Amino acid sequence: MHHEFRYLSREQVESLGMTMEEAVEIVEEVFRLKGEGRWEMPPKPGIHPGDDSFIHAMPGYVPDLGAAGIKWVSGFPSNEE
Repeated sequence: MHHEFRYLSREQVESLGMTMEEAVEIVEEVFRLKGEGRWEMPPKPGIHPGDDSFIHAMPGYVPDLGAAGIKWVSGFPSNEE
């Protein structure tokens, strides 16, 4: 099975011409599907490269929309130093 990942720049996203109202409708639909349990979101895996740091992956899948995505979250409090 081959999967292709598409990365979009801000300029590419803005060129779609989607209105804020359209974006809100999509977000509302996804939250509705989540509330109905029609969504897959496993526990976030993470690594801890230092005593006070972390990198977590937050994957999600919405079968009804054929959409999947991942959010990366990291925290390195000592970077301020």
